[in-house]
Amino acid sequence: MARGRHVVYGLSAYLLWPKAVAVKQSEVAMKEFTEVEAFYVSQISQRVEMIHEFPREDGLNGFTHDFHQLEAMYSVLREEMKTRPSQKVKDALVLNLLVRIDLLNQQLHKLEQEHSGDKTGNNDGLSS
Repeated sequence: MARGRHVVYGLSAYLLWPKAVAVKQSEVAMKEFTEVEAFYVSQISQRVEMIHEFPREDGLNGFTHDFHQLEAMYSVLREEMKTRPSQKVKDALVLNLLVRIDLLNQQLHKLEQEHSGDKTGNNDGLSS
């Protein structure tokens, strides 16, 4: 009888152990992601503030549309990470953040070029 209990307990522990390990790995993955997310979100916020320092342009040539689409996709992925965390979802979230940073960098570069071009164009007009 005691031996039967040991087998049942051993089997129960064996069956539950992978789930406990998977939960622990998910918690670690989520903690790691939270740290990475905080870094990239701060980078995105800085770039958005820099873009807002430039004079407003209508539509920003599709930039705002693309950026909002990426934000919407990020929200969906974030919910997926909460309900079913996995390395694949974590990678997709990080990639989304990186693409948004790249998009912001491209927009900043474009605005800086246009802004310096406007100053050059205005100076040329004044010196003529």
